[in-house]
Amino acid sequence: MVEVKVHENESIDSAVRRFRKKCEREGIFSDIRRNQYHDKPSVRKKKKALAAKKRRARRRGFTLLELLIVLAMIGAMFLIMVNLGRDSLERSKEKMEQRIIEKTKQGGDP
Repeated sequence: MVEVKVHENESIDSAVRRFRKKCEREGIFSDIRRNQYHDKPSVRKKKKALAAKKRRARRRGFTLLELLIVLAMIGAMFLIMVNLGRDSLERSKEKMEQRIIEKTKQGGDP
């Protein structure tokens, strides 16, 4: 049983607020909500099974949206790497051509 003594010069609002906090701490409100309606055992069992099914579905894996985002990111990184590789290849070809031109100007074999 929850008791709240109202002090002198204390407003009713603050006493009610203390009463509600005590009720929350002792779990009275959760008991009232839980016992507000009577569920038959079969209904309770169905609710429990549905909640378990939802938990399993949540734990199962990634959502389709998450997978699509990851695939898009991998695709973007792949394109960046391809472009960098292509640029690097072109630069190396240009350097090789310049070396060949310099050697031919000097009169040596390529």
